Amino acid sequence: MRGWIGSCMAGGARRSAYLVSLALVALLAMLVGASSAGAMLFQKNFVPFATCPFNNPDVSECVVSTVTSGEFHLGSNTVPINKTITLQGGINRKTHGLEPATDGNTLSKTALTIPGGLLGTNCSAISPK
Repeated sequence: MRGWIGSCMAGGARRSAYLVSLALVALLAMLVGASSAGAMLFQKNFVPFATCPFNNPDVSECVVSTVTSGEFHLGSNTVPINKTITLQGGINRKTHGLEPATDGNTLSKTALTIPGGLLGTNCSAISPK
């Protein structure tokens, strides 16, 4: 027994229906591929937040901040930032403070060169008061 399309259509119409069906299957395959590619891009956008402490019920937002240039002052010395420094973690909704990243790397351990070295730095000028 022939299928419904085969029994109700002449040869040329049957071929047209087959081509339309084939085109629909191809279109559906492209849409599925596009949605999985879109999902992969969506996931890629959230990779920097992988260490956010979102399991902490007090965390309302995740933060990743990178500094790639600039300078800061350490006592009377100016330290240039010439490598990427990353600060990451979660914002506590109650205290508005930063909760540490789950991997312990809340502030990246980025080695920077202090012009003149630490020997010329007055440590009492940089210690917390």
